[in-house]
Amino acid sequence: MFIGSEIVKINPSQRSAQAIRGAVNTATKTIVDSIFGEMRPFFTVPNRELLFRRIEANVLTLDQLAEVRDAYVADLGDTASRDPNGEMSHPFSVLHKLGLLGTVRLEFGNQGRWRQRFLQPTEIQISNDPELPVSEYYLIHPALDQSIYERSAGKFTRGYDTRNIIGNELEWEGPITYSFVLKGEWWAIATS
Repeated sequence: MFIGSEIVKINPSQRSAQAIRGAVNTATKTIVDSIFGEMRPFFTVPNRELLFRRIEANVLTLDQLAEVRDAYVADLGDTASRDPNGEMSHPFSVLHKLGLLGTVRLEFGNQGRWRQRFLQPTEIQISNDPELPVSEYYLIHPALDQSIYERSAGKFTRGYDTRNIIGNELEWEGPITYSFVLKGEWWAIATS
């Protein structure tokens, strides 16, 4: 609704793809700012400037999340040691709790399809549990794309998953893996 109201504000004669994209980006940033602001009393909200500049893809493995987290905690320096709940050193756990980091889950009973899953606003639980749910891949919510892109010096687009449209309950296709067989002849060289 909020995004639609921003689009409606554009004069119909000036409603180009670029103008609509700008309105959507502005509205999305406002929504994300609102989420972070409203949840600040309940969670140690990550420093977006420091965290987002470290994210280089919208689909990450647990190992990649750990690398980004470690670099983020190093960037925080002494600030992380002053966090009584330890949430500062688990920024992706907080993003997951806010519905901004999704997972990939097997949907049973439906031909074994994989689906993307983001917590919805009614599912947010306030807890200090730093554990993420088990998933082969973790998905950055599309609402964060523009903010991350602006802070990552363009690295974010190089690692952007183009096989999947990221969104709650959408199907998931795993990344393409390639296997190669090396075929050739062995030559023996006689040495005397």
